[in-house]
Amino acid sequence: QVNAGRIERDTCVSDRGDDAAPVGIASGNCRLDERTVGHILRDAARLLRPLRDAYPDAAAVRELLGLVHYRLGQYPAASKELTAFADLTGSVEQHPVLMDCWRAQHRYRKVDELWRDLANASPSAALVTEGRIVLAGSLADDGSLDEAIATLERRGADAKRVQDHHL
Repeated sequence: QVNAGRIERDTCVSDRGDDAAPVGIASGNCRLDERTVGHILRDAARLLRPLRDAYPDAAAVRELLGLVHYRLGQYPAASKELTAFADLTGSVEQHPVLMDCWRAQHRYRKVDELWRDLANASPSAALVTEGRIVLAGSLADDGSLDEAIATLERRGADAKRVQDHHL
């Protein structure tokens, strides 16, 4: 249960699925059920919206609100906030998430544009790989399955020393 900002013990579920494991926030063995997570995320959105309205140029607020909307499956709202974050900061660090928001809305051109921005910025290999996976999903959703597969195969084939982002 979520009560006045506290998560009660009975909302925790043992990762092992039995009663033998100690369960509780303090024990570190707590996994919240989806309903509780949903309540927490909706509360976060409720608290963040007035901050966003009062401080529309606060990039961290726009980013966090966008991620909350994304996790709630509210893709139009998430894309609005994450686009504002990218515009305010010039950062591409949330581009894979933003790409996925546009993919969910069947806005495949937007996904392609963001992919080009991400690839040109060439941030960390892990971030580019995440974007590549979303791009491939977008291509597949749009009916270009062969191109989607080629997008995923393109990167790992020439690796001399295989790293996590090649897998």
